[in-house]
Amino acid sequence: MFTVLILEDDYEQQKAVSKIINEHYKDWQIFIAGTYKEACNLTSTKCFDLFLLDIELKHENENDLDCDGLDFGKYIRSIEHYLYTPIVYMTALPDRIFFALQEIHCSSYLVKPFTSYKLIETLDYIIGEHRENKKEKITLKDSNGVYLHLLLDDIDYIESTSKETVVYTHDANIKLTNMTINELLDIFPDNFIQCHRKYIVNLHHFYSYDKSTFIIQVGKHSIPLGRKHKKDIEERLHLI
Repeated sequence: MFTVLILEDDYEQQKAVSKIINEHYKDWQIFIAGTYKEACNLTSTKCFDLFLLDIELKHENENDLDCDGLDFGKYIRSIEHYLYTPIVYMTALPDRIFFALQEIHCSSYLVKPFTSYKLIETLDYIIGEHRENKKEKITLKDSNGVYLHLLLDDIDYIESTSKETVVYTHDANIKLTNMTINELLDIFPDNFIQCHRKYIVNLHHFYSYDKSTFIIQVGKHSIPLGRKHKKDIEERLHLI
C-alpha cells in the first residue's frame, strides 16, 4: 500500500486525479492539499510514499506563503526521510520541468492535460522501481578490489576453496577476495545455509534433493551435500 500526497490547487483536478488512483489502486491512501502550507502540515503529521505535485499554485490572499510546487519539492528533499521518495510533477508549463529534474530529482512529470492512461502508466513505472529498490542487497568486494551491490535473490550458491571464493548468480560468476565460509555465513541472511564444507546454498532457489546421491539441485546447479550438514538441510527443507 502506498500513502500519497496530492498537492493541487484546482478542485476539479484534485477529484479527477484521486478518482483515477482510487479506481486503479484500491488499497492506496490519498491525502490532498490545496496550498503549500497545507502540504507542509500534512508532511509533518503523515509519512508519505509518493508525492504528486502541481507546480503552479494560486495564492488566495496576501497572507499565503508565496511558494509553489517546486518550493515544496525542495522542502521535501530537505527532510532526510524523503531524500529518495518519488515525486511526480503535474504542470501546464513544461519549461519549468528542467529545474524539477535537475535540482529536485523528481521521478517523472505529467504535462496537463494528461489522460488517465498516462497517469497510471507513470505510477506503474514508479511502483516497479520502488519494488526493485526494496529488494535486499549485499555489498561484496571482488578479486579486483571493486565493491559490488548484488541482489540476494539473484545468488544461487557460493563455493569457497583454499584458493578463491566464487559467488554464482543466475547469470554470472563473481570471484571475491579471500573469505571463509564462516565469514560469509555471518553476513548473509539465514536462507543461505552451509550444505558442505565448501558450499553455501540459497534455499529460496532449492529445487530438489536426491537422498541416494546426496545431491541438492539449486536453480540449475547440482551441489553436493556433506554428511555433517545433512540433518540441518533436511530439517530446513522439512524433509524429516
